[in-house]
Amino acid sequence: MDQDMSQQKRPLTLRDVSEVSGVSEMTVSRVLRNRGDVSAGTREKVLNATKTLGYVPNKIAGALASQRVNLVAVIIPSLSNMVFPEVMTGISDALDDTPLQPVVGVTNYLPEREEKVLYEMLSWRPSGVIIAGLEHREAALVASLSNSLNWFCQF
Repeated sequence: MDQDMSQQKRPLTLRDVSEVSGVSEMTVSRVLRNRGDVSAGTREKVLNATKTLGYVPNKIAGALASQRVNLVAVIIPSLSNMVFPEVMTGISDALDDTPLQPVVGVTNYLPEREEKVLYEMLSWRPSGVIIAGLEHREAALVASLSNSLNWFCQF
């Protein structure tokens, strides 16, 4: 077996992007987070380097500091009911102009599954929770409200 094929490639880092673009790691970070004053030319160099390398920022690393991720937990009872795909489309459309991304959990109309899905979603520290359905377990709602979410929506 070829030695290159048998060795796993290491994950790309800010340092790799920094070396290819010719700027500091701090500048790379500012460009990728869209923070701070960075010239258009420098921004372009960094973004070109990320594309060339195939670099994807590690959102988990950023979430460690903020204790929050740009995810919205969307908990729905079913994907086979015609209403909920439309609900997901509406949520996705509403989030288009934000840094937030929906993450879906399906409960299959089971209250105990709803609670399990919600607790799992909350463990990721989403920015918000949208929970759909007619009935919700009280424990699930208490957990949502006590986890300092930016917002919670029940319908």
